[in-house]
Amino acid sequence: MPDTYKNKMIQTETLQAQLYLDCFNKRIRVDEFSGSVNDLFDALRSELSAFQYEKLIIYSRPNQWEELVEAGFQLEAIFSGFFNGIDNFAMCKYVLNERKNKGNWVSEDDLLEKVRSKPIKSLAEKKEVHQIKVVSDKEADQLASFYQGIFESYPVPIHDPDYILKSLKSGNSFYVIKKNDAILCAASADINQTYHHAEITDCATSVHFRNHGLMKQLIPYIENDLKKRNIYYLYSLARAGSFGMNQAFYQLHYDYKGRMGANCIMFGDYENLNVWVKNQKNN
Repeated sequence: MPDTYKNKMIQTETLQAQLYLDCFNKRIRVDEFSGSVNDLFDALRSELSAFQYEKLIIYSRPNQWEELVEAGFQLEAIFSGFFNGIDNFAMCKYVLNERKNKGNWVSEDDLLEKVRSKPIKSLAEKKEVHQIKVVSDKEADQLASFYQGIFESYPVPIHDPDYILKSLKSGNSFYVIKKNDAILCAASADINQTYHHAEITDCATSVHFRNHGLMKQLIPYIENDLKKRNIYYLYSLARAGSFGMNQAFYQLHYDYKGRMGANCIMFGDYENLNVWVKNQKNN
């Protein structure tokens, strides 16, 4: 079996493309490309012949996405400002009907409507929180143990301290809310310095402290830290069936921009993920 996760760069006279090969979630994601679309498709077909991937995702710019529609791809979400202020159109194509038909789309639509029907509350109304901090290398074991107690399965090995250390060394950051040195809530920022964007991800709250609004206090802390580092364009993917996480992003003035179908494995099965984006460059 190929590596579980692998980045692959394709560079020829007619094509430049950055591929993310994800065998665990059986998907290929093209993070960026320029040049011949037909050559890109040839490269994807070659990868499909080597492993049973079930979903193709191509991140595309405004001048690229329509050509992908003509080739049978569908627009699932728009990541606003993804390429240094230029929108990313997430174009998708499924290899298996079973993968495409996953999820409860109608009930997830209903949940989204309920989220957006709630009045947005001022952050000033929130109670004082406990310690909020950036995670250090020394806390990797503790954080991995916390995640292991939350997620039965996850798209990346978040329960592995070595994975967390590797992520920290690559320039990403993890953040936690603590009480008496115990982690109550955690999230991370997957940072792209080239395009000044970050994904707020790995969001989790201890089962004993849910419905306390902790995530709505942690995320603004992350936003402020990222803004100091000139990271302006933020996005997050929330499980479409999770009222709490979708409500948190809506209440924090993120905009809903689509749903990535059967995108990755969480809690034992493929999940649909709602895309939320925020531009804090001019705020």
